[in-house]
Amino acid sequence: SGGISLGFLMFRADGSKFDFGDGFDMNDPAIYQNTKSVFTPDATIGVLVYSTSYFFGLSAHQLFGQRLYRTTLTDPNNPDNNYYGVNRLRQHYMLSGGMLLPLNRDFELEPSMLLKYMYTGRMQIDINAKVTYRNEFWGGLSVRWQDGIALLFGYNYDNRYLFGYSFDYSLTGIRKFNAGSHEIMIGYMFDKLK
Repeated sequence: SGGISLGFLMFRADGSKFDFGDGFDMNDPAIYQNTKSVFTPDATIGVLVYSTSYFFGLSAHQLFGQRLYRTTLTDPNNPDNNYYGVNRLRQHYMLSGGMLLPLNRDFELEPSMLLKYMYTGRMQIDINAKVTYRNEFWGGLSVRWQDGIALLFGYNYDNRYLFGYSFDYSLTGIRKFNAGSHEIMIGYMFDKLK
């Protein structure tokens, strides 16, 4: 199966509310002092190959690489010399794969992996494992290599409705400023096309 998403993104920043702490020049011309809004088109494309025992997916996000805004800075020592800074959305590519391994009549193990490649050349790897009990209750662990971990659990009702929760905790320096993130999942499984 495959899919294409076309849409619009809106970014808004109110520079008057930025607070970078002591020792930072809030009059820096690279920092907007007023409100900046950008409305821009975006697209994503992906393909998924799957069976009852495995899956493999490939997707590309932020295909247009749209420019959000451009900053012009003037060299104070040479007013004729301008510098330009461009903030733009960069493409992200994702490759995923996994399999479903029956452990016994009641339990299934689903190991999976997600590789994310970003424009900066940085590759991120997520290694995941999920255990499902009687196709109803599930729990799992995700390890984002050198970045963070996530615990998740959920409930499938009547093979149609999905309810889940995930807690993501960073293992990098950002944890000084972030106590983790929470995700609540609600899903609905449509009937297969005939």
